[in-house]
Amino acid sequence: MYGLLISLGIITSILMTEKVAKKEGLDTNLVWEATPWVILSAVVGARLYHVLDFWDVYSQNPLDAFAIWKGGLGIFGALIFGLSGLVIFLRTKKQNLLKWLNIISVPVPLAQAIGRAGNYFNKELYGIGPIPFFALEATLDFILFLILYFWFIRYQRNTLGIYLVGYGFIRFATEFFRNDSWHVETTNVAQVISIVFILSGILVIKRAGGPTKEP
Repeated sequence: MYGLLISLGIITSILMTEKVAKKEGLDTNLVWEATPWVILSAVVGARLYHVLDFWDVYSQNPLDAFAIWKGGLGIFGALIFGLSGLVIFLRTKKQNLLKWLNIISVPVPLAQAIGRAGNYFNKELYGIGPIPFFALEATLDFILFLILYFWFIRYQRNTLGIYLVGYGFIRFATEFFRNDSWHVETTNVAQVISIVFILSGILVIKRAGGPTKEP
């Protein structure tokens, strides 16, 4: 069921991206051409993040690092590698990079919310008192999706930057309540990456300009 919800989140994200791209007059075939490359990059990144997180375990049996069917994925690895794969694809197609990234960033937190809900089925039930962590993050991701959706309808820009800042804050805050965070010495790796997301988002917003529609 966990895998099913992750797949549902991905499909929902793809279909929403296709719908918005069509409305914006973009070539929707590119959405489907990019999909396998983005998914492959995201899976590799997600698995790599997980393996590095639990390297003390995988170093004892390195071949288990390839046993992805046994579970173990890291969302930050998926986001970073998936985005990198997408950027490379769009570059090769000579597309307007920022325009596509603004469109694609809208459904991403919805996909994350759906996928995070799947943690109920793999028994990740720790959290804040009676509130499971997965439910908290799924709710916050869904709220971020709503913000991005209505912002895009109104302004059609800056959604990439808002996503990076929004998810960066969500993950930084929720890391305080996780019991399985990746630490290097006393440094929480996810919180460091969250800060990078926030700063990157602010930079994207500043470079893109204010919340007005492009002419």
